[in-house]
Amino acid sequence: KWVGCVDVAITQAQLAPTGRTQPDYTVVGKLGLWTPDGDKTDARLVLADMRFKQTKDSDLFVKDVMLEYGPALPWFFAGDNVDKMVENTLQRREELIAYSISVLGHVKGDKVVRSLPWRNRAKRGRFYVVRGSWNAFFFHCVELFPKGWPDDPIDMVSVGANSLGFKNYEPFKPRIYSAYG
Repeated sequence: KWVGCVDVAITQAQLAPTGRTQPDYTVVGKLGLWTPDGDKTDARLVLADMRFKQTKDSDLFVKDVMLEYGPALPWFFAGDNVDKMVENTLQRREELIAYSISVLGHVKGDKVVRSLPWRNRAKRGRFYVVRGSWNAFFFHCVELFPKGWPDDPIDMVSVGANSLGFKNYEPFKPRIYSAYG
């Protein structure tokens, strides 16, 4: 089972009060569930791909990656600006009409707690990362977490792990969007 996961960057206006000057990342990934013996209690998470970009045109970046991955994946979006992106941009694109999009919106709570389901699996050897050009950036972010920046890839994997059913905190309550509104 595979899912597409998106953590949408916050805007420069939202970033200003934090004092940070570097733009936030929009991160798109493909996360899967592998059960070697069909036993869900022994399931492994697989991060198959990750794309990241610091851009003001997050919607175009996300759309291009979605088109590349194809409509077979259910898509889960999180971030402060995600409702606007889905309603005003992605939902109105004819080429994305067959895509299943669930919006998790702004996720509240502690990032460390939200990341526990997949980080605990990683500690037990149950989280796999497919080799790719993005690996160095991902592992850099993991090493800096929770005190460093950027943490956007961590948030993206947490969204995907949650959507695959790995939860140890209050679950997201997604809003489902269809092409018809």
